[in-house]
Amino acid sequence: MNPSRYFPLPPQVDFPRSGRSASVDPFASKEDVSKDFPMHLSLTAPLTIRHIVSRKPYELLPVAMARATPSTDPTLWRKFVKLGGRVLPITLEDTQRVREYMRAHGTEALSEDGERAFTLNGEFLAECDPGVCGEPDHLALAEH
Repeated sequence: MNPSRYFPLPPQVDFPRSGRSASVDPFASKEDVSKDFPMHLSLTAPLTIRHIVSRKPYELLPVAMARATPSTDPTLWRKFVKLGGRVLPITLEDTQRVREYMRAHGTEALSEDGERAFTLNGEFLAECDPGVCGEPDHLALAEH
């Protein structure tokens, strides 16, 4: 007996940049889903920057957050920036471009793959956790 014939399997979601996929549980709570899925990225032209040492290019997209400016709240900022997280040194020119891009898209978090996000911290991109700022209402899952 093939159980999937009688009990359809949950749909698969593929994340092309990371090569990962995940099953979607239609009965999962908002908390369960936020642990398993990457952040919401705005689909727009990416900002390309280069690591100052390795010269590796990064194509960053804005991350949608309910509270777009965690830097205005010191308590939230301490939760937002990941202590011991990855840091990417960038040029002064790229620093200014990142600042303008974030301002234009109303966010303080950028991500290349939807799994790891960065924010501007001085002349560096520092790893951050946009989840502490919440999801915008139009992206949040409906509560059952």
